[in-house]
Amino acid sequence: MLETLVNRSMNRGTSIEKEARWHENEGGYYQQGSMGHGALKNPRHRAVLEHSLEQVLSGSNITGNATDNSSAGLAAREKASGTFRHHLDVNGESFFSPGSAEPAPRDRWQRQNWAAETMKAAEAAKKPAEMLAAGEAAP
Repeated sequence: MLETLVNRSMNRGTSIEKEARWHENEGGYYQQGSMGHGALKNPRHRAVLEHSLEQVLSGSNITGNATDNSSAGLAAREKASGTFRHHLDVNGESFFSPGSAEPAPRDRWQRQNWAAETMKAAEAAKKPAEMLAAGEAAP
């Protein structure tokens, strides 16, 4: 999922390009074939990826700031071990943030997530005051 790719890039201080590389021969995150040239050449897959990119660039956060994703047996092992912090499952894919396996990214993720949640709460608290100042009814 593109959302986790962007989140992982921000968490690790790397480029989106680096994180989008194939794991097997380029040292990236994704298994070969799950993204990249093949997916972009298939019109249906390309449309899904382009829609996902639009959502991410618009601030999508359906994964709860997850930085990693896996499925099937790997996801089950990651959930059971606690090496990653499980967020949710969507369409057979499990979404995680760094856990005990990666202390530095885990600590950065916790700080980044706290900052994002704090900003979100501040924005929500500001809305009623802005409404009152504009002469609107308070929620």
